Amino acid sequence: MSIHTPRFAAMLICVLVLVWFIPYVYGRATRADRFQLSGEYSPLTRRFMIWEMGPKGIRFRDEDGRLLPTREAQRLMPLVFPGNVRKWGGFPITLDGRVFSFEEAEKNLRYFSSLTPREIFGRKFPVHALFESVPEGVSLELPDDVLVVGADGISFLRCADGSLNGEKSVRFTAEIKRAGAVFPLRLAASNPSIYKPFDEGLVFIDGNGGIFQLQMARGEPVCRATGLVAPRDTLALIVEEHESRGFYAALAAGAGPYLLMYGDRLLRLPSESWDPRVNTLSLRSTALYRTMIEHDLSGVAAPVRYAALDRDFRPLRRYSALLPEAVRARSELLDKGLSLLTPFVLSQFFDLRFAPNPGFAALGVVCALGLFYACCRRARRLDLAALFLVACTGLPGCIAALAFGPLGRETGTRGT
Repeated sequence: MSIHTPRFAAMLICVLVLVWFIPYVYGRATRADRFQLSGEYSPLTRRFMIWEMGPKGIRFRDEDGRLLPTREAQRLMPLVFPGNVRKWGGFPITLDGRVFSFEEAEKNLRYFSSLTPREIFGRKFPVHALFESVPEGVSLELPDDVLVVGADGISFLRCADGSLNGEKSVRFTAEIKRAGAVFPLRLAASNPSIYKPFDEGLVFIDGNGGIFQLQMARGEPVCRATGLVAPRDTLALIVEEHESRGFYAALAAGAGPYLLMYGDRLLRLPSESWDPRVNTLSLRSTALYRTMIEHDLSGVAAPVRYAALDRDFRPLRRYSALLPEAVRARSELLDKGLSLLTPFVLSQFFDLRFAPNPGFAALGVVCALGLFYACCRRARRLDLAALFLVACTGLPGCIAALAFGPLGRETGTRGT
C-alpha cells in the first residue's frame, strides 16, 4: 500500500497547527489568577523578604515563611519603599554605618527591566529613535525622523512623509565608519522614551563584535568605540538610562547576562543558573545594595533564585524559594490535562517539545488510538498508515486522520 503524498503533507500541517492551537486554547481556558514571587534583601535583617504577588495584592513573608503586616515588612526595606517609610517617620535612617536621607534613597532606587526569553529571542527591528543628547531645555523631545540600520550604513527617514534625509544619513554613516565600526551590525539598541533623564544614544555591536556608542550632539554625529568586545553568542541588547549612572545597557548572551558599565567596562552578573531560553532575570538597585531575582519558566517545581549583591555586584547572600504548594499542585494538574490532549507542545518561538507529563501523554495517545480505531471499525475500514500517525502524535494526529480520510491509496483492511 502506497502513501497518498499530498494528503500526508496536509495531515502533517494539520498536526503542526494543532500542537500549537490545542495548548493555546487550553491555556486560555484554564488560565488562573496571576501569581508570582518576587522579593528584596533587607539591610536590617540581612535576609530576604519574599513578595507573593497575587490577585489580592502583595503579601510579604520572611525566609521562614512567616507572614508579615505590610507596614512591618516595608519598614524592613526602607530603600525600596522610601515614600511609605518617610510617611511613617523612618528617615533619616542609619544603615551599615551610613546615614541615608529620603532624597538619596529615592534617587538611587532603580528597577531594571527584566531580561526575558520574549525580549531575547523576539524579532529585532532595525528602527530606532536617535535623540538630541544635548537639548536646549531640560527634557528630551522625540526626533522628527527615525534611524534605520542597513547592511552597509544607517539611514534617516522623515516621519512626516517617509522621505530619506540623505545628507544626514551620509554624515552619520561616515562618522560610524570613522570610529572603526564594521557593517553589517550584529545588534543595535536604543531607549525611545522621552521620560528618561538623559540620552545615551544608540548602542550597537559591529560586525567584528566591538561595542560602540552613537549619539547626536547639537545635530552632529558623535560615535566612539568603547574598546570592549561583546561575547560571540550575544543574543540581545537593552539600553536603559538612569540618574544613578551605574550602567546603561545590558547584554544577554548564552554565557550569561552582562552589564555595560560607565567607564567602558563589561561586567557579568553572578548568575548561577542562567539559561536564556527559560530564565527571566530582574535587577533592583538601591543606594546600598542590589537584589537580583531569577525565575525559571521551565516548570513550577523550579525554585525562584535570589541574590543580594553589593554595589560592586559581589554576592552577599543567596536564597531559593518555591511557589506555594497550592499553586504548584494546580499547575501540575493542568500539565496532566494538557499532556492528555497532546504529547507535543509548540511554543510561539517554534520550540517543539514533549508534553510536561510523559505518563499522561502516553495515556492520551492510547485514548486517541482507541477513538481512531472505533471510528475506523464503524466505517468498516482500518488505515494502518494513519493509525501509525495517531500512535506518534496522539489526539492531533487522530483529528487530522479523521478530517482528511485514508492515508493509504488502498481501502485497507476490513473489520470483522
